[in-house]
Amino acid sequence: MAVENSLLILKPSSGSEFGYSKSHNSSLALIPSTGFNDGSSFQKDFFLLSSSDQSANRASYFSINDQNRSQWKEIPTTLPSEGTILGYREVFYMDDSPHAMVKVTELFPITGRQHFAFYNINVWSSWTSIAPS
Repeated sequence: MAVENSLLILKPSSGSEFGYSKSHNSSLALIPSTGFNDGSSFQKDFFLLSSSDQSANRASYFSINDQNRSQWKEIPTTLPSEGTILGYREVFYMDDSPHAMVKVTELFPITGRQHFAFYNINVWSSWTSIAPS
């Protein structure tokens, strides 16, 4: 199983110091990537989270260009405002929690740069980024 193409979901479990199981039979789940796509799994909205439609939360590749940019919502403000962008969107959350993180890993034009936004009790943070050195 290729971990780099999967989304790690943390689910609470009892008996662990931090509330998460660390054993092989833990409640951790890997959700495979949906593969390269056009952002339709998350309706081209980087802030879309869903408790009923888990496909919206799946790790997903995306491609944005000048021709389709107007169709996208909540694009990380730290991404270039023009030209082609290739990346990978991941959602991290705990079931029944009002907290989540969206992580976007840029593949092009700046390979490896990561963009983060946090959802805490009905409020989104602004986008922040970390660039490789």
